[in-house]
Amino acid sequence: MPDPRVGADIRRALEAGTEGVFLPEVHGVEDIEAAASAAFFPPKGDRGICPAIRAAGYNFATFNDYTAWNNTEIALVPLIENPDGVASIDAICAHPDVHMVTFGSGDLAYSVGKGTAMMADPTVQQDYKKVLAAARRHSVAVIGGPVLTPNAQDCRQALDDGVTIFCLGLDSLGFRLFCEQTVLALADAAAGSDWTRPPVPASGLPAPSPPAR
Repeated sequence: MPDPRVGADIRRALEAGTEGVFLPEVHGVEDIEAAASAAFFPPKGDRGICPAIRAAGYNFATFNDYTAWNNTEIALVPLIENPDGVASIDAICAHPDVHMVTFGSGDLAYSVGKGTAMMADPTVQQDYKKVLAAARRHSVAVIGGPVLTPNAQDCRQALDDGVTIFCLGLDSLGFRLFCEQTVLALADAAAGSDWTRPPVPASGLPAPSPPAR
């Protein structure tokens, strides 16, 4: 995820061929403006031209087509994960180049001293509602859903809340869950037999916590 305040990060990602960039730790609409300036070609932004890049197919003859596509299709996706971003959410959602946002409950909780509480913290729940309401007012999609322990009930609640694009897991946490389930299966299989196993360690994953009601 490129730093929205560092234009070179944005350009490198796009030149490599990505069709959009997540913008972490957005504090206000100024961060969106900086990212848009670096992402789009004139007259929309001030990104310098270079046909000799992977994203443009290293093709000078079709470079005008590439720039037109870039200025229309490239997605800038702010991550709302600090109090400044929440406070500026209306201006962020009103920006013409913002069509979706991500609510980062983990970073938001940590930034206000709530540790890894994520959606279990009442303050984070209220901020989640603010982001959903602003996104709804400006017809902006919200990326969300129960990331750590997805289940049907919490997915349905996220739909009812207004989440329209789902992120339902992280590869590293998915692997940990698989490992924990394997250890539990082995422990269950050994129970009541002559085989012995060390005690099953406590889970490293949190118990499911539903989104704000």
